[in-house]
Amino acid sequence: MGRNKKEQKSGGRLTKKQIIKRLLDLFASEPEREFSVKEIFDFIHAANHPAKMLTMDALSELVLDDYLTSDNKGNYRNAVRSNVMEGTFQRKRNGRNSFLPDDGGKCILVCERNSLHALDGDRVKVTMLARRPGHTREAEVTEILQRAKDTFVGQLQVEKGFGFLITESRSLANDIFIPKDKLKGGKTGDKAVVKITEWPDGAKSPIGKVVDILGKQGENTAEMHAILAEYGLPYTYPANVEKAAERLSPDITPEEIARREDFREVTTFTSTVYTAREFCLMAPKSLGEKSLVIACSHSGNTQEVVDGCEMALAAGAEVVALTDCEGSKIDNGKWTTWVYPWGEGVPQAEVPQGIGALIAAELLDQQEGYEALADMYEGLKQMDALLPAAREKVNAELGARFAELCQQHKFFYILGSGPNFSQTYAMAICSLMEMQWQHCCYIHSGEYFHGPFEATEPGVFYFVQLGSGECRPMEKRALAFLNTHTDTVMVLDALEYGVGEVPASVRSYLEPIFFYNMSCELRAARGKVFDHSPEVRRYMGIEQY
Repeated sequence: MGRNKKEQKSGGRLTKKQIIKRLLDLFASEPEREFSVKEIFDFIHAANHPAKMLTMDALSELVLDDYLTSDNKGNYRNAVRSNVMEGTFQRKRNGRNSFLPDDGGKCILVCERNSLHALDGDRVKVTMLARRPGHTREAEVTEILQRAKDTFVGQLQVEKGFGFLITESRSLANDIFIPKDKLKGGKTGDKAVVKITEWPDGAKSPIGKVVDILGKQGENTAEMHAILAEYGLPYTYPANVEKAAERLSPDITPEEIARREDFREVTTFTSTVYTAREFCLMAPKSLGEKSLVIACSHSGNTQEVVDGCEMALAAGAEVVALTDCEGSKIDNGKWTTWVYPWGEGVPQAEVPQGIGALIAAELLDQQEGYEALADMYEGLKQMDALLPAAREKVNAELGARFAELCQQHKFFYILGSGPNFSQTYAMAICSLMEMQWQHCCYIHSGEYFHGPFEATEPGVFYFVQLGSGECRPMEKRALAFLNTHTDTVMVLDALEYGVGEVPASVRSYLEPIFFYNMSCELRAARGKVFDHSPEVRRYMGIEQY
């Protein structure tokens, strides 16, 4: 197809509106034919990436508007449907209801005036209406084949000679009219079950009769029975069933106890991680004399951490505080304070990540025995041994490229999972956002496919922390998708840096130490290129917040 003078004047670039017109002409000229996306590109003369993307956008719009259908394999054809179809009615309270065809096609709009009083979930027969230019395709319900539900629960409102059932059901937008002789003695405020008996043409509300009075609105039994009735579950039982239930003993017999694992005399404990502010605002209900609270403030002056320790102490908990700063607010003699050394060459067993792992291991060993206790100590020594070479390797292989990618991308994503996710989070908010003012976001590898992967496209930078433990398959799954859907991925694989030598029984717990140290190296590499010291702050400790 030749190009007109207007197109030639503008460099031959078509607008989306022009592309849509050409597509409609194409499919109208051969209404029975299926076209591949390559054939469509050739027809539109979409030879470069922008033109192809604009054509795909136009195709998507035509599919959405139900002019075309796609097999999701890159082939398109006219959306040809029978004028009469059967399917499921989906009611919306705003009156813009929809019809879902049995053939699995897209939902079709059914305005309230064309609904024939169909209820949510009803099986219906519809006739397609003539399509108006620029409007969504619509259908009209011509027959209700089968009601999905005809009984509803709600609150009665009784007038002098009639009543209404006011429901909160999504499937029924109108209240149910009840004649006086069908109220079954119900009064205003009663919770009731009502069955629709008819819905005359032209009537705004259906007509029904009271099946059962459950009790007064707000009464516990009435509300419980209402919930059961709403879902079609029984809320009353035959007398013989009630008598049989009364004969059941609530006690657990010695025979039943013998079949169970008895933990009544066994010491058990649970653990939860909180940010300090969250702990202060939403203290756990179990906080008390049997609680151990471990808090960490590197400076020792983080007010939320100090406040959390005061609150835990007041609740009777045992408090252990970790800090690098002797004599700081948190090192005040009220609780056990562990002042750790900080800097180059300090063993990992003497800094917070190692201390935390050892506290957990020793607690387990004291309570129930921990087979991997020796491995934990040995693993920390191995971390000390492998980190110097790992730092050199990450700087040589990734440092300069990471800094370059930060120059090219004002924003990027960091993926990780399992125990390592603590360092996915820390790399983003501490090393890069706090210390480098770099815009970035952390994503859990397992959550990547729950939504974030929809934002994946060429030109978007992803940094993947690939661990060696049980969660590695989760990260590799995300990485496989990234490798085929974006062109900028950097992977930091723990196994390539000697972490595999750490005992498998404790490796997953100690691996965050590796990722923390590597993020410090990458942070420093970026800082050199951007001339940005990790010590510089513009708000923290400067402004009031």
